[in-house]
Amino acid sequence: MKMESSSYFSVRSTHDINRIKVITTSNTEDMSSAEIVGRDWNLMTQIINQIPVGRERKNINLTCKMFYIISHDKRTFLESFNIKSKKKRLSIMPYLRCSYRTREIIKISNNTVTIGVPHFIKEIPYNFKQSLEKLKTVGFKLKKLELHCVPNEYVDELGKLNCFQNIDIVEFVSSGLKCSPLYIFKKCPELRPRYLIFADCGKRCPRSKLNNLRKKYIENPFPDSVQDITLDICYRGFAWLYYVTKNFKNGHFNKLSISDDLVLALLNENLRPKVLKVMGLFKHVDITCCNELVQFDIEQSINYVLGELNFILPLTKVTFNIELFCGDEDINFSEPVERPNVEKYLDIKTLRIQSPYEQNEFMKIHSSSLHDVFFFMKNLTTLIFGCDLISSFTELCTVLRSNLKNVGIFKGMSLKLCDIKKLSEYCKNIENLKLADISDKNISFKSIMSLLMNLKGLSIKYNSSIDSKDIICDLEKKNKDNVGCGVIEWPNLNILEISFSITKKHEELVLDKMEKQTPRKPGHLFITQTKEKDSSKTAKIVLQKHISYYDIFNDIINAF
Repeated sequence: MKMESSSYFSVRSTHDINRIKVITTSNTEDMSSAEIVGRDWNLMTQIINQIPVGRERKNINLTCKMFYIISHDKRTFLESFNIKSKKKRLSIMPYLRCSYRTREIIKISNNTVTIGVPHFIKEIPYNFKQSLEKLKTVGFKLKKLELHCVPNEYVDELGKLNCFQNIDIVEFVSSGLKCSPLYIFKKCPELRPRYLIFADCGKRCPRSKLNNLRKKYIENPFPDSVQDITLDICYRGFAWLYYVTKNFKNGHFNKLSISDDLVLALLNENLRPKVLKVMGLFKHVDITCCNELVQFDIEQSINYVLGELNFILPLTKVTFNIELFCGDEDINFSEPVERPNVEKYLDIKTLRIQSPYEQNEFMKIHSSSLHDVFFFMKNLTTLIFGCDLISSFTELCTVLRSNLKNVGIFKGMSLKLCDIKKLSEYCKNIENLKLADISDKNISFKSIMSLLMNLKGLSIKYNSSIDSKDIICDLEKKNKDNVGCGVIEWPNLNILEISFSITKKHEELVLDKMEKQTPRKPGHLFITQTKEKDSSKTAKIVLQKHISYYDIFNDIINAF
């Protein structure tokens, strides 16, 4: 095969194009395409990089075979080097994609191990076997297993370790049809968790492929030690969950956490009997519902959400987590929505109200829409809202109940210390508080702790307008003469998180010095500094009594 021009090649850079032009213009009339490619160093490197396993790159037979195919087939050559074409094919078939595509197969962080195998690895590599040795030594410390796409041959190797006895949480994050997630329970009988999380399984799969995925679950059911299940998949996934759990008795499990896809499943005539059967296996069902905040009328919006969920689940306690958001469209109710049974308001556990946009005075929730809502929500424990959505923060505090334990306030540029004081008067039992975009320098962790006596977790994210000098001074421990000791003062909290901007180099050095001099256990104190576009730095300080409190706190208030 003779080469007439350089248009046969598709390369990554103009440098490679220029090199080919030089080759094609200098005595290439008697050279084949294989000879031209073989004499170009950059093309040689790219070809060898296409061989996935490093040891096989030394195999001259495989290399020569690839040379032969590329040199004699223009289509294969283009597909091997056209990266855009490769990405386009992956976007067309996202359900064939592995959600964990890094080369690090086993990653251990604190008490969590993450395992995922990229699809382009053809055989068990040497670094995986090295990771198994490390996993075996620290396996007794692990509490959570995060399992991405892992083929069965890798699971067979994991089954030989016998190191998952203390795993309490297993999270499946995989959209690949080549994976059998529950297969790990068959090969690792010591793995008996209490919590199962299906984060992405089957979410991207088309309907024609769900049957294959369902069969893989049915063949490998999970152990009877499981008590709580979190389901974050499309509503068609309830079918395979029915087959997996059909051997369990009613009331066997404790809690099922699902999204409002449950409504779609209940409306399906074929799925409804199976869904009701599955729900009967749980003593408690926790449903997360998302809806648009219509006309800034919170009462009508909640009535609409509860009206959609007007179904009966025998022998099952149901609680609701409602999220209302302000959308782009101005939607109006054709007629007022009737208030459902008042008992449903008692089932609302979490309420989150948010908007991605700044609101003006005519686009706020007024107190008249709040009084009846919070009067009926007697069991509400978590409230997360944007401060810019509320017309009067004081009036909001007056309608809140004292059993509120978790509060998150974002877009708090207008929030003052007197507002926090008013909140503490009506909600004395707050245990976790998260504030964002704070611009009042009087709001500090010490002033908040003096107001909320039952506080266990606190997070404050300051606006860039706050002087970082005051924040650092507030963090520093003082002696009897009120002179700084050069170390960070440990508060009487399970976790304290503070974020602020640093504009001066001197303050950055002071913070670094305080971090080095502060005594602590590993993982109980960490400070990160991130450089922003305006050349300033954002410092994030976390002090916690246990390495797990940071994750627990963010699971409770996950609005930011």
